[in-house]
Amino acid sequence: MRETVFSSCKLVGIEWVQLDDFVSPAFDECNLYYCNFIGLKLKKTRFFKSSLREADFSQAELAESNFAECDLTSARFNGTNLTKADFRGARNYVIDPVGNKIRGARFSMPEAQGLLAGLGVVIE
Repeated sequence: MRETVFSSCKLVGIEWVQLDDFVSPAFDECNLYYCNFIGLKLKKTRFFKSSLREADFSQAELAESNFAECDLTSARFNGTNLTKADFRGARNYVIDPVGNKIRGARFSMPEAQGLLAGLGVVIE
């Protein structure tokens, strides 16, 4: 699956890690609930306006990826490379800035408060 674009698709519970040859995918306005992207190299992947509830991105390479306007409720980022990723307009994410690489990533307010949740910081 090279340079595949998924548009307005319902792709629930897929174990994407089983695809060895998954290069440059794009997801536009897709439902990707419960998907597993653990350890995948998905640099510059577009997840634009998609719902990624409970998706697992642990140990994935997502540098320069686009999560703009995504719903990331309960998505997992552990040891994930998010360098220069775009999270502007994304919502419901909790990303630990210590346990993930986020240098140069772009976030918007007020959702950027999700970066502090992993540090135990309370904002009132």
